[in-house]
Amino acid sequence: MKNFFLSILVLFSTTVFAQSNKVTFTAAADARQVLIGSYFDISFTLRNADGSNFKAPSFEGFTVLSGPNRSISTTMINGQYSKELTYSYTLQPQKIGTFTIDGATILANGKQMKTNSVSIEVLKGKSGATSQRDLQSRIAKEVFIKAIPHTEQAYIGQQIILDYKIYTSLGIETYNFVAESEYDGFFTQEIRRFPSGIIKEVIDGVEYSTKVLKRVALFPQQAGVLTIAPVEMRVAVSTDEEKSSRRRGFSFFQRRNHIPVTLLSEPVKINVHPLPVKAPPSFTGAVGKYHLNVAASDSRLSTDESITLQLSLSGDGDLKQVQAPPLSVDKAEVYEPRVIRDDFKEVNGKMLSEKVFEYLLLPKEPGIYRIAPEFSYFDTDSLKYITLRSSPLVFHVKKGTQGNISFEKKEVNPLAGAEIRPLKQGGKLYAKNRFFITSKLYWALASMPVFLFGLVVALRQKQIRDSKIDPLLLRRQKAAKLAQKHLAKAQSFMTKGDSRAFYDEVSRAALGYISDKLNIPNADLSKQNIKEKLIALNVAPKRIEDFIQLLKTCEMALYGGMSNSQKMKETYNLAADIIEGIEQEI
Repeated sequence: MKNFFLSILVLFSTTVFAQSNKVTFTAAADARQVLIGSYFDISFTLRNADGSNFKAPSFEGFTVLSGPNRSISTTMINGQYSKELTYSYTLQPQKIGTFTIDGATILANGKQMKTNSVSIEVLKGKSGATSQRDLQSRIAKEVFIKAIPHTEQAYIGQQIILDYKIYTSLGIETYNFVAESEYDGFFTQEIRRFPSGIIKEVIDGVEYSTKVLKRVALFPQQAGVLTIAPVEMRVAVSTDEEKSSRRRGFSFFQRRNHIPVTLLSEPVKINVHPLPVKAPPSFTGAVGKYHLNVAASDSRLSTDESITLQLSLSGDGDLKQVQAPPLSVDKAEVYEPRVIRDDFKEVNGKMLSEKVFEYLLLPKEPGIYRIAPEFSYFDTDSLKYITLRSSPLVFHVKKGTQGNISFEKKEVNPLAGAEIRPLKQGGKLYAKNRFFITSKLYWALASMPVFLFGLVVALRQKQIRDSKIDPLLLRRQKAAKLAQKHLAKAQSFMTKGDSRAFYDEVSRAALGYISDKLNIPNADLSKQNIKEKLIALNVAPKRIEDFIQLLKTCEMALYGGMSNSQKMKETYNLAADIIEGIEQEI
């Protein structure tokens, strides 16, 4: 009998344990009835399993105010472990009636699971009462967000400050950014330290409290009209009605003390101008306002030693794409400069950059060397090129112990000046009666006019054929060949370990190919536009995503300083495969 009861107890415990760890996927709403214009929460909860590939129902007849909001919780009760994965939404009904929300699906433990459906009855509120829809309509007028650029006219490489600013005449409980523009055509840096106090502003006779919530520094990379897509933000707004109801003592029965609202900014257009022509020789791409500082090693040295020169540039433009200013010094060998510093920092609510180039010079002869480096930039205030020149640096170079450094190797004849000259080797003897007309050289020269005439005729015929071809068609035909030339250059830079030049050539290959192949002007070469064009041509989705990722990799490398040799090899192979694949598909 004792063993019988023990068996029953074990069986009961096992059953309870199994039920407590059973995998379930259920749906629940926090209301069965709601008023038109009001809102409610619905949640889909997976218990005791890890889930993936969650798919929500269509929510037909409802507006999604918030969601999906994902949360995970774990509990331990009496040694029993349980886990919950929840996806929740805040919904607002669009019309009166009874609606059924279908179940959501998820993949758990290798099986697809589906929740139960949920029924919601939407009722009409009492006449004269302030409805939730009235509140939503009022909130839309009293709370909004703007994307405000500090300028809408800019030049390539110029810094543009973009503020996301909220305007409200109501109380804001919380806020969060849901979706942000990809800023196609711009290099971006988020600014985290900027004036963010609350300022009162009056618009159309209404007073708003305003606050800058986010600031971004934009650096345009191409000319044309560039569009910044709207930002999506969700805020929780307090209302006067809710505050008064709490004062009347109904806060205990109130489901929440705020209303969730989705805000969208208007799109912003920036007109980016190309830089003026006839730039000075020392201009290497800098745009904005800059300072030049030059430092050097010891000013007294010998021809056995080198001069180390550091040229420091600082300003508010995009120095990532600025190359080293050219430096030429008479009677000295100037080696290719290297970048020893390339930094961004936040100062007074904007980004300032600093880039330091180091030059190595080898004096060839003793004497006095005067070096005055210069640097030019395009000033966005005066709209002119400005050239900065440092004070001349004077170097006193004396003769070294090894004499002058020679950069040319010459053969020295040990017997030069002697009476006996060395014998010349490798000569040929010919018969005295040999004639020039019978030589190979004569016949080669005689046949050359015929060969040149044939070559001219062939080239002329090719020009005639090419002139009859549509120029756009000719560009398309030569797109892949031109891309291969850029990739060949990229491969040589990869061998040398020059990562910046490598990624620049890969970017030129990819963008140049797609521009020529699809006839896309340079001003319209945004990632989104390229993606749409390739989708319209039925290019494989995987290849399209790889192409967009290739462009992002090149951007990150050019502006983030990537130098991994293995990564360069992978990028090169990916670029070659993508261009070959698109060439076969189009």
